[in-house]
Amino acid sequence: MNRLAPRRSHPESGSSIVELTIGGALIAILGVAAMSLTAASRDGAATARQATLRTTSLRNASTVMREDLVQTAAARLTVTKVAGQNDVVTLQRPILTAGATPVWGAFDPKAAPALRMRADHFTRFVVVGAAGGRELRRQTLAPDLTTIAEEVVARGLAGGATVPAGLTVDPVGDMWRVTIGLEQRPDKPPESIQFDVAPKN
Repeated sequence: MNRLAPRRSHPESGSSIVELTIGGALIAILGVAAMSLTAASRDGAATARQATLRTTSLRNASTVMREDLVQTAAARLTVTKVAGQNDVVTLQRPILTAGATPVWGAFDPKAAPALRMRADHFTRFVVVGAAGGRELRRQTLAPDLTTIAEEVVARGLAGGATVPAGLTVDPVGDMWRVTIGLEQRPDKPPESIQFDVAPKN
């Protein structure tokens, strides 16, 4: 008697399709997760870079202002205050001369070496609105107070009505207290730098 062997079912073929579908879905999920992690890492690096630039900007501004302020005298320093606006600081510093009488003027770091010390000129620190936000500028002024040179020493400064403002300079005893503030960002504490300077008498 010839018996027929029972046919075997091939469940493997059905399982392969299910396994391939699940495997494909897992690969897609892992790919999306990897892309999300890469984007988050890139965003985090960009945020850290922005924070570093802002901190560097504040330090640079304080260094430049301090260098001028420690050279001036109280009688050669004028702080113009207007409500709701940033302060404007105008000063002169002593110019090296061969005579015994001191000559007051401005140091212009951008000029040719022979023209850097400008007698009877002035230095002014002022916050100016620009396309990318407010800038703290160091200006060299002629004797008639026209601007002959300027450089940007900080960007992203706050307005004059905010706390802290972009630039405030106030007397504190025999010292001057300088505060430089950056424009506040959402969900971030205000960023500023403050230092005291004693002008020469």
